[in-house]
Amino acid sequence: MNNRIVRNMKILNIAICDDDIGAIANIDRLINRYFENKTTRFKTYKFSSGSSLLQSDVDLYDIVFLDIKINEESGLDVANELNNLGCTAVLMLVSQYHQFLPDGYRVRAFRYLLKQSIDAVFDTEMDAAMEELNLKKRQFTFQVYNDTFHVDYDDIIYFMSNGHKVRVATTIDLRRDEFIGKIDKIEQDIANDVFIRIAKSYLVNVKHIKAIRSYKAYLDTGEELSVSRNGYSGIEEKYVRIKRKLNGIHN
Repeated sequence: MNNRIVRNMKILNIAICDDDIGAIANIDRLINRYFENKTTRFKTYKFSSGSSLLQSDVDLYDIVFLDIKINEESGLDVANELNNLGCTAVLMLVSQYHQFLPDGYRVRAFRYLLKQSIDAVFDTEMDAAMEELNLKKRQFTFQVYNDTFHVDYDDIIYFMSNGHKVRVATTIDLRRDEFIGKIDKIEQDIANDVFIRIAKSYLVNVKHIKAIRSYKAYLDTGEELSVSRNGYSGIEEKYVRIKRKLNGIHN
């Protein structure tokens, strides 16, 4: 199996759609090369027609490499249909010709890659796609030695400060869950419309808090965390405000 696997990391799903078997093989090779020394776990899905791609579970894909012309099908029409189906994947259009570039913007393509130069630019364009994907997915990224980990915000229960290190408690199993960092910096960087600082050492995902009362935060994991007495009313009010917003209550 060519795909590099790292246990317990979320799988990145990548679709490749082209009527040229050689072009599919080349992109697949470049994807494997790109992830060769990375910890990301991924899987590729290969399609030789736009119709077969559209008949698959398009919500599954994080990145889609789509040829502009697939047999008699227009890749642009396929891209439009992906948009209509609500596919949120990062779309990478592939072609042999420059003239279709303006059309790529009309179907909200993230990048437009020329087949004749794809080998040279692939890693740079994948870096950009991964950055865009992280923004879309709302992920937290941390590093332990040479390993980089990406965790969806929804999978994070809380951050806990422990001296010069921070532990991230998640709903998934990670090979590493502790890294060097400061919880104050994480609070500044992470989306503050989801996380709330309940104490000096804890930054908690509101989605995993069932209730805050009597100076305790009750989590859906069964854990009970102490809430700071200083500013308790403000913490409680912020929790209620965020919870109402998450539940679609606006007044």
